[in-house]
Amino acid sequence: MLVINTISCIHLLGIFSQLFMTFMLQVLKNGLQAVHVPYSYGFAIILLTILVKLATFPLSKQQVRNSIKLICFL
Repeated sequence: MLVINTISCIHLLGIFSQLFMTFMLQVLKNGLQAVHVPYSYGFAIILLTILVKLATFPLSKQQVRNSIKLICFL
């Protein structure tokens, strides 16, 4: 029973994530179109990628530090 609940939670999280990303892309695309940027959908994807990278940078930085410590420890 716990496995079924976990799978359904993961599925719901995936749906929420997809809806959120779609919403963010639409907002970025409409904003770029408002200022008359050509190929606004492509630029919206690039901006969203940069925003996600910036948001996850602290985690990535900590992961790299821990990996270096582990390599030096061995």
